[in-house]
Amino acid sequence: MAQARSHAAFTYHWLPTLGKIYALVDQAVAVSRAKAAALPGPGTACAEGCAHCCRQAIPVSTPEIAGAMWYLAQRAPGTVRLHLREALLAGNGATSSEGNLVCPFLMGSTCAVYPMRFMACRQFMIFGKPCAAGENVWDTRRRDLLVPSLPHKMQAFALMASLYGVKLKTPLDHAFLRTFIMDVSAPVQSWNLNSPELFFGELEEGMLKYAKRPTEPD
Repeated sequence: MAQARSHAAFTYHWLPTLGKIYALVDQAVAVSRAKAAALPGPGTACAEGCAHCCRQAIPVSTPEIAGAMWYLAQRAPGTVRLHLREALLAGNGATSSEGNLVCPFLMGSTCAVYPMRFMACRQFMIFGKPCAAGENVWDTRRRDLLVPSLPHKMQAFALMASLYGVKLKTPLDHAFLRTFIMDVSAPVQSWNLNSPELFFGELEEGMLKYAKRPTEPD
């Protein structure tokens, strides 16, 4: 495990790759959203101030957590950092009044690290009526969820795999990439956010590893 160091000791050389990953996911959403807009049917229900999707388990990987912590330390306004400091030090896995998990980066109904929000957050978009409190729309009305453009999404997954030292050949193995993303992600509430330097250290030193599986291309 990498040793804790100050923010000044890191180069953040992995950050541009994470930015490209997020740009690809945003493209995947934009392509599918444009297609949906051209068809008859209800529009998207997501709107500013709606944060029900932030009150459930959100799968994230080490680079995504590192990106959020980098933004919080280097780019977020001081008032936001001060507000979240106490909450992050108190630990994760907090629950709302409805008994649902709450993302530790949620401030009221606003994401404190919105420019560096996670892939799962960027992809999530619901059509028709807004989510109900505590509703898992994947189970209740999956057909109302936006399905991001697969080519862009798989390119994003492939770039994420590269941060773990996985070298993929083209065409991309979609089955492997889906399994990979699930394997390296865990609910954001389960991560220990008290020592972000450890996340940075793993990425800076190329210590992220992924065990080769039979489905991985040679």
